[in-house]
Amino acid sequence: LRRGITTKAHILDRELGIVEYVASDSTLDGDREATLVDGWDFSRMEKNAPFIDSHRQDSIEHVLGKVIGGRVENGQLVETVQWAVGMGRELADIGFKMTEAGFLRGVSVGFIALEEINVKTTRDFHAQARELGVAVDDLPELQAVYKRQQQIELSAVVVGSNPNALVKAFDAGALVEKDLAAIGFGGDDEYD
Repeated sequence: LRRGITTKAHILDRELGIVEYVASDSTLDGDREATLVDGWDFSRMEKNAPFIDSHRQDSIEHVLGKVIGGRVENGQLVETVQWAVGMGRELADIGFKMTEAGFLRGVSVGFIALEEINVKTTRDFHAQARELGVAVDDLPELQAVYKRQQQIELSAVVVGSNPNALVKAFDAGALVEKDLAAIGFGGDDEYD
């Protein structure tokens, strides 16, 4: 499963590529689900904490860096990432440049549900959800509440799938033609 919200990114160290993200909270998401922030289990992340591209877990070529810290604070899952900048990982270099310039700030948490309630199988679902603290306004749309979940990865994602994000980053000078060529764009026609 994946949990994505509109996130905040804060650059902690430009040289080392370290960024702190607000990765999740308990609000209703786009899939009409709520993930209780106090239910995060980080045991798997303690062994291997990948920061990857768009939940693509099928190859090491999608590794952008690593999660170097995570905590629950003030009702939010806050995670610190070290992008693999300067390590021959062109996508990581590009992603960090876009993050630094403010064009890429979205992350999404990949997890395994350990304990949940859902509208299809849970008796008195809405009453239980209310007891868990789900906002009353969210109850009519709510489909599931994840009470406990094990994080398996954190992904850099393009929230809202904004097709203009690369254009804006290029126009602002955060990316150059070489960066775009490295991810599959080529020729003046495509840059225009």
